[in-house]
Amino acid sequence: MKSRVSELVVNADSWKISAQRNPCLLSYGANLPSRDTECQPNTSRPGIALIGDSHAAALRASVSGYALRQDKPLYQLTKASCPFLIGATRVVNQVPNHAQQCITFNQKVLQMVMSDKIDEVVISAYWASGMSLLPGAGFREVGHPEKSNLEALQAGMDRVITQLKQAGKKVTIIEDAPSVEVDPLRYSNNRNIPVRRELSAWLGRWESPPLLSERTKLFQFPEVAVEKLLQAYKQQGVRVLSLRENLCNEQGCMITSGGLPLYYDNNHLSPAGGDIALGKNW
Repeated sequence: MKSRVSELVVNADSWKISAQRNPCLLSYGANLPSRDTECQPNTSRPGIALIGDSHAAALRASVSGYALRQDKPLYQLTKASCPFLIGATRVVNQVPNHAQQCITFNQKVLQMVMSDKIDEVVISAYWASGMSLLPGAGFREVGHPEKSNLEALQAGMDRVITQLKQAGKKVTIIEDAPSVEVDPLRYSNNRNIPVRRELSAWLGRWESPPLLSERTKLFQFPEVAVEKLLQAYKQQGVRVLSLRENLCNEQGCMITSGGLPLYYDNNHLSPAGGDIALGKNW
């Protein structure tokens, strides 16, 4: 039993460490995709490109499984807080240079995915993060500061989808995962480390789910307006995948399964979470 508990805890913690050290997820400051062979494989076969921000990067294991089933190489072109938009960007007030760096990054990504190296594109992002109440923050269309976050997102995505479809690329958009108000990694470790489990039960924090539960009702669904916007691209032959359909039901949203956390923080899915949310049939 002790070895099993240790394995669960080590696996859970390793997912977060791996996500933080992902060479294909560029941080603030960088404006060109990583050339690491893990991100851009050295192959002549057309492949699948996983594009977007840290939420796209978090789904790498699941998208990699999909690429393997298609017998295609996987490219990962991701940058923190940088959804794949053309003619629009995400403004992060704390990082003044980020908006332009994201524009430059996405221009290079577009150039790469329009080449013969890529025949399929999977786009994911923390879409809700660009819906900001702060003046001038969030999604912004270049040259049109008067437009709302939602209008800027639509303008940027319209250009992306138009160019990709005109080039004959297969396109998949992945919606937001529900955000949870508990820490699934900490909750999972509390269950799998005996001392923590007993202490957690003794403290009995009211905001935590019951220890035997794998679901929580302390969650927030993605922005309805954003979901409607993304769903509308189905009319253009784009596949749009939901992350909440397999995670949530009337009893709440799953946060652990088989003793492992399905998130490594309150909004990034773990590899186990991505596999459950996306399933194997896409």
